[in-house]
Amino acid sequence: MSELYEHHDLALKELQSFIQLAEVNDNINGKVQILACIVQFISFELFRGGASIAWELHLQAGASLAPELTTHMPLISNNLTTTLDATATAISFMCGVILWFDILSTITTGKKTLLHAHREVILAVIHIDNITGCRNWVVSRIDEISDLAARQSVEIITDQEFWEINAQAQQIMERLKTGLQTTKVEGDALKEHNSVRSAADFTCFIACISTQVYAAAALVFVQVTIFRGYLNSTDLRSYVSQTISALKDIPEPQMTRSFIWPLVIAGCMASEAEYAFFESKFLQIGKAGLAFGNSSQSLALLRKCWQLRSTSDSQALSVDWRHAMSALQVRVLCV
Repeated sequence: MSELYEHHDLALKELQSFIQLAEVNDNINGKVQILACIVQFISFELFRGGASIAWELHLQAGASLAPELTTHMPLISNNLTTTLDATATAISFMCGVILWFDILSTITTGKKTLLHAHREVILAVIHIDNITGCRNWVVSRIDEISDLAARQSVEIITDQEFWEINAQAQQIMERLKTGLQTTKVEGDALKEHNSVRSAADFTCFIACISTQVYAAAALVFVQVTIFRGYLNSTDLRSYVSQTISALKDIPEPQMTRSFIWPLVIAGCMASEAEYAFFESKFLQIGKAGLAFGNSSQSLALLRKCWQLRSTSDSQALSVDWRHAMSALQVRVLCV
């Protein structure tokens, strides 16, 4: 592992040198190269656990570049024969990755996304499930929840603002429930008719599963952050259960690494009877997998949350991932 860290440090130095050269060329290709380096920086930080503050600085830098580059992103049609310029394809991918990191980072930062005003522009020209497996509509709902949570967290909020936020959150929940049910029907149909045969069918099936997992976890997210759902509330227990059900459909254990955000969101709000399931999902990754990346840090968040909740404190039922991060003094990027 020490040798891996040495290679990581060397790669960071080379990327920093490359960025300095790219900055000399103040053109689109130069900025695309810089954004690619920033994505690599964040990825390297994730490899080392994703718990330092460095990823936040790099994410801010990437988010400042993305809006300008989105003006060069082509509209992508559903026609599979569409060919895209290499630069435009790179822009689409890099901006999609930055948006994904940005939206999922809000459970750590407690702020609205850096690209909130540009989300619709970016998602109008890319299918983010091609990058993450999760479909655009769920990504949008998570961003909207984060925005509402940030608005609600200010020190002074009027009664009207409070009820507006709650009404909008309720609408988001209904859209999540409807989308979740539709996607589940689609995924079940693929399984029932044994139609997961071609690569395209398998990709569609994985998108269905991924979308269900993130949508169910998003219901937990909104219930906790907006409605202050306690651990033993009926709605919260139902949403955690739905997340577990969707996670059970993941076909390959190693794919667990792609579901850190929902595992943290739902896992931190698990009941004692559900602890073993969430631990098992992380342990499926294997010792090597836990030692490399943010899986180990994320599992530590769950365990700390459960430990805090085991106290007799009257506030134990309201403990969530934010309390665990504070107790461990880490700021984990859960992607």
